[in-house]
Amino acid sequence: ALEESGRIVTNYFTSDWHLGHESIIEWERTQFSTIQEHDEAILEFVRKLAKKIKPGDNVYMLGDYGDIDKLWYIDELTHVGAHTIFIAGNHDKFADKEKFEQHFDEVYWHPIYLSERLIVSHFPQAIWPSGVVNIHGHNHGAIIDALGYITCSINDTDFTPITDKHINSAF
Repeated sequence: ALEESGRIVTNYFTSDWHLGHESIIEWERTQFSTIQEHDEAILEFVRKLAKKIKPGDNVYMLGDYGDIDKLWYIDELTHVGAHTIFIAGNHDKFADKEKFEQHFDEVYWHPIYLSERLIVSHFPQAIWPSGVVNIHGHNHGAIIDALGYITCSINDTDFTPITDKHINSAF
């Protein structure tokens, strides 16, 4: 997408931060000794991402954010001019919707289509016909071995966001 200035906007996709979820380090992110160490690694990820962002870039957080007392992590991205979009996951509570809306520019409780051929969601979506791409989270290492599915779960991407380059290669 182009901004009015003609600059190409970069889209960044991430999910499944699970901030404060102690069980995540027991069964998946075993490289961390404590949940505090885990959450600090996520904060470091956010700060590295903030250094890449240019005003107007989009950051999509595709669910399972975790501890809402740490929603200020997103503020690190909005302060550098990112447009932030949140799509809730199965661990995000609808009762917290207003809190998410205070920190994200857009908040959804359902998948969204960025174009006729690009769906972003927390859960993988059935993509039909072929040629459609779904960027999703949720699977925690269970990669869908089929064309058109791209996971952006932070543990599956080695704490690196998915970008437009990944998506373009899938088309």
